[in-house]
Amino acid sequence: MKELMFLWFAMAAPPAAWLGAFSVLLVLVNHGCEHEPVALLLTVGIVGAVIALGASIAAYVRMRRVAGDADVLRAERVRFMLQMAAGLGLMFLLLIGVTTVPAFWLSACPT
Repeated sequence: MKELMFLWFAMAAPPAAWLGAFSVLLVLVNHGCEHEPVALLLTVGIVGAVIALGASIAAYVRMRRVAGDADVLRAERVRFMLQMAAGLGLMFLLLIGVTTVPAFWLSACPT
C-alpha cells in the first residue's frame, strides 16, 4: 500500500506543483503594476521546480531498486509508473521554467 501511494504521489506531484505555481503566478502578475514582485515570482517558480524535480529524482532512485523483484508482471507495472513519474517530473519542470521566466521580461501593466 505504501508503494502504491508513493507511485501515485510521484506521478501527481509535478502537475500539482505546476498548477499551484501557475495559479499563484497568475494572481501575483495581476498585482504586478503596484509592487513589481519579481523576487516573489522567482520564489514561487523555484518552489514549484523543486517539487517537480524532487518527484522525478525520487522516482528515478526508486526505479533502480525495482530490478530484482520476483513477480515480473508487478515489477514491470511499477517500473512503468516510475518511468512515467520521472518523465512527468522533467516535463513539468520545463513547463514551470517556461511559465516563470517571462515574469522577468514582460510587464503586467497595460500600456
